[in-house]
Amino acid sequence: ANPGGASVQSSAVTVNHHRSQPPPLVVEPAWLAHRRHELELRILDVRDRESYQAGHLPGAIWLDRNALSQQRGDGSVTLIAAEPFAALMGRLGVDGASTVLVYD
Repeated sequence: ANPGGASVQSSAVTVNHHRSQPPPLVVEPAWLAHRRHELELRILDVRDRESYQAGHLPGAIWLDRNALSQQRGDGSVTLIAAEPFAALMGRLGVDGASTVLVYD
């Protein structure tokens, strides 16, 4: 989701919430029930694969949360760069018009 309607820009992706009111940062089940059929809604399940396979929200796509980070040579972990992030989101059907709900 894009809080406050702000734009997040990089050389690879631009995300901008085009609605008059941005979605809340935390949503209730009723919010999802009302909007789950919107074409631009993408639901990402970041639990472990076994939990996803045992049951998930209708329409949810599994995302390995480890794909969002990389380990550096010194052992520290950092988020992936903008280009790989944009490519990953594109493979999941997320684009600039998407509202993204992530749950674990």
